[in-house]
Amino acid sequence: MGNFALRSVIIASLSTLLALGLFRFAYSALLPLLIAAQWFRADTALYLSAANLCGYLMGALSANPLNRRFSHAQLITIAALLGSASLLACAAPHLPIAWYVWWRMVAGITGAWLMVLAPSWALRQVPVAAKNTASALIFAGIGFGVLLSAFLLPYMPSLGLKLTWLILGSGSLLLSLLIIVLLLKHPQTNTQSNTRKTHHATQTKPPYATAVFIILAYGCFGMGYLPHALFWVDYLARDLAWDLYTVDTQWLLYGLGAAVGNGLGFVLVKHCGWLKANSICFILYAIAIALPLFNQQASVLALSSFVTGALVPVMVAMSSGCLLLLLGSDLHQRFWGYATAFFSVCQFGGGLLMSHILTSSHHYPYVFGLGSALLFAGGLLSSRSWWQQKHG
Repeated sequence: MGNFALRSVIIASLSTLLALGLFRFAYSALLPLLIAAQWFRADTALYLSAANLCGYLMGALSANPLNRRFSHAQLITIAALLGSASLLACAAPHLPIAWYVWWRMVAGITGAWLMVLAPSWALRQVPVAAKNTASALIFAGIGFGVLLSAFLLPYMPSLGLKLTWLILGSGSLLLSLLIIVLLLKHPQTNTQSNTRKTHHATQTKPPYATAVFIILAYGCFGMGYLPHALFWVDYLARDLAWDLYTVDTQWLLYGLGAAVGNGLGFVLVKHCGWLKANSICFILYAIAIALPLFNQQASVLALSSFVTGALVPVMVAMSSGCLLLLLGSDLHQRFWGYATAFFSVCQFGGGLLMSHILTSSHHYPYVFGLGSALLFAGGLLSSRSWWQQKHG
């Protein structure tokens, strides 16, 4: 992988770190503290999570149309800066709730722009032989973002929420400036001319039907991953009444899993291939997210934290990789945009449903059971795509 391709991968990895690692998951770590400090009521705080998911849907739907008018570099720059501003804006306490709803939506919109545009753009700069490695590095950014929020969590009560928001926003802004510097050094080329199709039969019609099953499975992931991604820290802190140190240990395990997950996932890809590995990961995720239904011992929940954390970036990378394998680089951005949009619809609907369940009943087993069932369904859909590809 040459310097040009490596710089593209670094830009995309930093983009995914911001998009989900900080713009999304940092709020999950803050959730119980926001409620305890009475910044928001419990129901308001949960629906602010849904506002972020709504923004992600809006961003996923608008990313490709905007890309027809603006370059990748322009949109990545705007998204990184606006997303960082959304974190800084939330540092102001005791403002009307509409202020926080708006900025959590902005965080979602900009996160989706980064997730749709940056990985596809970077992969078009990478030689075919290096695409698997590049994809692992790009989506590893998600895990390192979660890990950053996990390291910050034990210091949040002493820092105070205002300073915590400012630290998150300032850190995001510094990473955004690094992205801008790398983009300015990056030659502006016609990315389409660098494209090399990775589908094994470029002269035949791409297997669109198989790709549809991958997109449907990715939608199931969009709902199924939410119990741990949005509500895990709140469940441990308020439902199980664990102390902050124990909660932080669990979230740190989630972050460590997210940081190393892609490496483990791509070992599986080397042995099983993209489509089969994707199916296996869905089933593993369904089992891991259901563990709290059967046992609340710290060791069991630690396993759930690590495995679900590890599989978040893996599932994103796997879904993107499967579409790249099936459709080639030329079609990847368009269909990855479709997949992200469908993911966002399911994620938003799932976020509203789960927030309603928790505010009306505060019964977490319903949420974990629903998430596990959806991930199992995703595994079946993904298995269908593997079988369909294998048997033509």
